Amino acid sequence: MARSAVTSGVNTMLESSMAMVAGGVDKMIEKSDELVDHYLPITDEELASLAAPLQLEGSGIAPAEKQKEQQSYYVQLGSLSTKLRNRAYQHSLGKLQKAKQSSQDVLAQLQQAIDLIESQALGLSRSLAQKLQVIYQNLLANVQGLPVTLQEKVKQTYSNMEDLQVAFSGARSFQDISSSLLVQSEEKIAKAREALDELLEYVAENTPLSWVVGPFSPAGTSTAKLTELKEEVKTDA
Repeated sequence: MARSAVTSGVNTMLESSMAMVAGGVDKMIEKSDELVDHYLPITDEELASLAAPLQLEGSGIAPAEKQKEQQSYYVQLGSLSTKLRNRAYQHSLGKLQKAKQSSQDVLAQLQQAIDLIESQALGLSRSLAQKLQVIYQNLLANVQGLPVTLQEKVKQTYSNMEDLQVAFSGARSFQDISSSLLVQSEEKIAKAREALDELLEYVAENTPLSWVVGPFSPAGTSTAKLTELKEEVKTDA
């Protein structure tokens, strides 16, 4: 009951072969759009010259040399031309919006699991806290160059989710978790929501030229990626 209440009773259904084909086409269109956003119409050398250095520890952004090796670069928004800047801004804003949606969904599920106070919900709480760790760790790579206060809030939220995961992992049942820890957990969940709301509000209302966005690859490498994607979709179908 606890699991079904938290996950809203999601059911899996078999689809017809026609639906599978349609799904493959939809996937191809969606992934193609993502690839277009991922590549910038400038050369690898130009992107390499703009590669942003590592600023925030734990962000997951590789050193400039590694970025060149992988042909995948993080660049400062203000270093791009006006046309490319708008494209990179929209791409990176979209990434933050997706991160917010994923985080809010999992935070809501975690809050429900904590409220249930049932042993069955404890395992789910561990899993959700771990997912949130991953979401906020990935988010660290997408806030470099933004105001330090925002970066620190994301970093603190990641640390808070790590604390929750450790607390839940060390408990055999919810009876092992003190009432004060449950209160702290709810506070940390609320602060995580606030941090993302503040982050998205700032980026949506500003175009911070110091924002490090990416990773982007030179447009010349996109053809091979699209070919790989087509083969992948054919295999899945």
